[in-house]
Amino acid sequence: MNSVMLTPVALKGFWRVKMTWPNKSVHFFGKFLSRAEAEKWIEQHRWLTEQRQPTTGADPEATNRC
Repeated sequence: MNSVMLTPVALKGFWRVKMTWPNKSVHFFGKFLSRAEAEKWIEQHRWLTEQRQPTTGADPEATNRC
């Protein structure tokens, strides 16, 4: 696994997003009132689950642009 996994989970009366990182560390994000809200957040942040390719020989000017 080279990217973060996002999973909706019920914890302490709220729905949260469980973030499991490649190094196996786990973090929880947000406090949603429903599973649907947590899933919507995950869908809107799907880019977090995309695998990143290492940038070798990148244009130094490109890394300074906003």
